[in-house]
Amino acid sequence: MRDECRTAGTFLIEKPTKVLLMIRELKKAKPEEISIESDANYTRVLEIIRDFESKGLVERKPGERSPVIELTPMGEALAENLGDIDRKLKRWPGFNGRRAGVTGREI
Repeated sequence: MRDECRTAGTFLIEKPTKVLLMIRELKKAKPEEISIESDANYTRVLEIIRDFESKGLVERKPGERSPVIELTPMGEALAENLGDIDRKLKRWPGFNGRRAGVTGREI
């Protein structure tokens, strides 16, 4: 799942998508882990998390040293849909490293 966002980046904003999918994968994730695993700057991850909080996608819960980030039911549903889009795109020849024409056939 860690490279689940690879093809979705063509259609979606890559870092927020990666962060949302990483929060889903890590479950009770801390911002530092999310930053490392999503290959995003720590400050940018905090901005994305604040934006997600304002939209009701994640909740911050107190942790030992830093807060734990968890998806809300709405965030979980969105992450599932984004992951599904990416899995479908990976099966399309034009998105898996091969060149394809309009028909999707390998050329």
